Amino acid sequence: GNVAYSSGNNLNGTLSGGTSYTTDRFGNAIGAIQLNGTNGHVVAPSGVYFDGGPFTVSAWVNPIAFNN
Repeated sequence: GNVAYSSGNNLNGTLSGGTSYTTDRFGNAIGAIQLNGTNGHVVAPSGVYFDGGPFTVSAWVNPIAFNN
Protein backbone atom coordinates (compact mmCIF):
# COMPACT_ATOMS: atom_id res chain seq x y z
CA GLY A 1 0.00 0.00 0.00
CA ASN A 2 1.63 3.12 -1.18
CA VAL A 3 1.01 6.01 -3.48
CA ALA A 4 4.19 5.50 -5.50
CA TYR A 5 3.94 5.78 -9.27
CA SER A 6 4.98 2.39 -10.61
CA SER A 7 6.56 3.65 -13.87
CA GLY A 8 9.59 5.04 -12.08
CA ASN A 9 8.88 8.62 -13.21
CA ASN A 10 8.73 9.80 -9.57
CA LEU A 11 5.16 11.12 -9.87
CA ASN A 12 4.17 9.82 -6.45
CA GLY A 13 0.89 10.77 -4.80
CA THR A 14 0.47 12.17 -1.28
CA LEU A 15 -2.05 10.99 1.32
CA SER A 16 -4.30 13.77 2.57
CA GLY A 17 -7.15 14.15 5.05
CA GLY A 18 -8.41 11.07 6.88
CA THR A 19 -6.12 8.39 5.46
CA SER A 20 -4.03 5.64 7.00
CA TYR A 21 -2.17 2.54 5.95
CA THR A 22 -3.84 -0.76 6.86
CA THR A 23 -3.55 -4.50 6.24
CA ASP A 24 -4.34 -5.56 2.66
CA ARG A 25 -6.53 -8.43 1.45
CA PHE A 26 -3.55 -10.83 1.59
CA GLY A 27 -2.70 -9.98 5.22
CA ASN A 28 0.27 -7.74 4.43
CA ALA A 29 0.70 -5.05 7.08
CA ILE A 30 0.59 -1.51 5.62
CA GLY A 31 -0.33 -3.08 2.28
CA ALA A 32 -3.41 -0.93 1.66
CA ILE A 33 -4.71 2.58 2.20
CA GLN A 34 -7.83 3.24 4.26
CA LEU A 35 -9.89 6.36 3.53
CA ASN A 36 -12.14 7.66 6.32
CA GLY A 37 -15.17 8.27 4.06
CA THR A 38 -15.24 11.97 4.79
CA ASN A 39 -12.13 13.79 3.59
CA GLY A 40 -9.50 11.11 2.94
CA HIS A 41 -7.98 11.22 -0.52
CA VAL A 42 -4.76 10.90 -2.52
CA VAL A 43 -3.35 14.03 -4.17
CA ALA A 44 -1.71 13.60 -7.58
CA PRO A 45 1.44 15.72 -7.98
CA SER A 46 2.15 18.36 -10.59
CA GLY A 47 3.27 16.63 -13.75
CA VAL A 48 0.48 14.03 -13.77
CA TYR A 49 -1.24 14.59 -17.06
CA PHE A 50 -5.02 14.83 -16.75
CA ASP A 51 -5.64 16.37 -20.14
CA GLY A 52 -9.25 15.29 -20.54
CA GLY A 53 -8.24 12.06 -22.24
CA PRO A 54 -9.07 8.60 -20.91
CA PHE A 55 -7.23 7.15 -17.93
CA THR A 56 -7.71 4.18 -15.61
CA VAL A 57 -8.14 3.98 -11.84
CA SER A 58 -8.06 0.55 -10.23
CA ALA A 59 -9.02 -0.33 -6.64
CA TRP A 60 -10.06 -3.19 -4.41
CA VAL A 61 -12.88 -1.93 -2.20
CA ASN A 62 -13.86 -3.44 1.14
CA PRO A 63 -16.73 -1.38 2.61
CA ILE A 64 -16.82 -1.51 6.40
CA ALA A 65 -20.41 -0.24 6.63
CA PHE A 66 -23.20 0.80 4.32
CA ASN A 67 -25.21 3.93 5.06
CA ASN A 68 -28.52 4.21 3.23
